[in-house]
Amino acid sequence: MHLSAFASKFFRSINANRCCLGDFVEGAGAADSIPRVFLVRLFAFASLVGREITLELAQDCLADILRASDRKVTVEEIQRKVAEHYNIRLSDIIGPKRVRTIARPRQVAMFLAKRMTIRSLPEIGRRFGGRDHTTVMHGVRRIEELKINDHQIAEDLELLRRTLEA
Repeated sequence: MHLSAFASKFFRSINANRCCLGDFVEGAGAADSIPRVFLVRLFAFASLVGREITLELAQDCLADILRASDRKVTVEEIQRKVAEHYNIRLSDIIGPKRVRTIARPRQVAMFLAKRMTIRSLPEIGRRFGGRDHTTVMHGVRRIEELKINDHQIAEDLELLRRTLEA
C-alpha cells in the first residue's frame, strides 16, 4: 500500500480545513483507494497524541498494517516454523498426539494462525488434522493466558512472529 499517492491532497485538506473524517471520505475520490478503517485509525491516533496528521504520523500509526499487507503468511508456513522452533516433526503438529511437548507447540501454531492469517477457526482446525473449531478456540485462549504469566511463551511468540513476518 502506498500512502504517497494522495498524501499531499489528504494532509492539506485535513490540516488546512480542519475537516472531519466524514467530510474527507465523502468529498474526495482519492480516499476510495484507502480503506476507511485506516483513515479512522489515523484520525483517532492523531487526536489521541494531539499532533497534526503528516506522512510520518500516518506511517507510524499504520506501520503494523502496512507491514502485514506486504506479505501474507500461510498456516502451513506457521506450522513449519513452529515445528522447527520447538524441534518437533511437522507431522506431530498436525497429528493426534496430546502430550504437552507436542500439544503446546500445536497451540502456539494455532494462536499464530488465528492472529496472522485471515483463516476462520474451522479452516484452521482442518489444517491441524481436522480438529474442531472449538479446539482451536481453546488453544488460542490457552496461549493468551500463558503468554501473560509465562515469559518463555511470550518470547517464543514474539520470536516466531518476527521470523514469520521477515
